[in-house]
Amino acid sequence: MPRSLPVSDLRWDAWRVYFETTALIQARIEAQLKSAAGLTLADYNILLALVESDEGALRLKELAHRVVFSPSRLTYRIGELKRRGLVERIADEKDGRGASAQITEAGRAAFTTAARAHRVDVEQMMLADLTPEEAYTMLRVFGRVRDSLS
Repeated sequence: MPRSLPVSDLRWDAWRVYFETTALIQARIEAQLKSAAGLTLADYNILLALVESDEGALRLKELAHRVVFSPSRLTYRIGELKRRGLVERIADEKDGRGASAQITEAGRAAFTTAARAHRVDVEQMMLADLTPEEAYTMLRVFGRVRDSLS
C-alpha cells in the first residue's frame, strides 16, 4: 500500500516502481528466452513482428518502426538472425536501396519454442495476479501513453 504522499510524489513513486519492475521482468524474460530458444528479447520481438505479418516478411523500415529500433540496431540484429538461419534479407528489386526481412522455417520453429516458454513466463511473472480491473487500468494508462508517443 503506498504511503500517504502528495499527488506529485505519488506519481514519481509510480514511475519508479514501473521502471524497476519492467527492468526486472525484461531481464528475466530475456534469460528465459535465451535458455529456452537461444533468443534475445530483441530477437523474439523481431520474429514476432515477422510472424504476425501477412507473408512472414516486412520491409526493414516498417520492421524497425514496429519493434522500435534504430535502423543500425535492426541491421545488426537482422545480420545475426540471418547468420543463424532464422531470417533472410531480401533486396527490393524495384528499389535497390530498400530491403525486407523474411522469417525462415528455422525461424518459425525457434519462435514457436520461444513463444511457448514466453507465454508461461509472462503468465507467472505478471498476469497470474492481475485482476481484470487492473488489466483494464494498465491498458487505459499505457495505451494513452503509447499513443501520445507514436
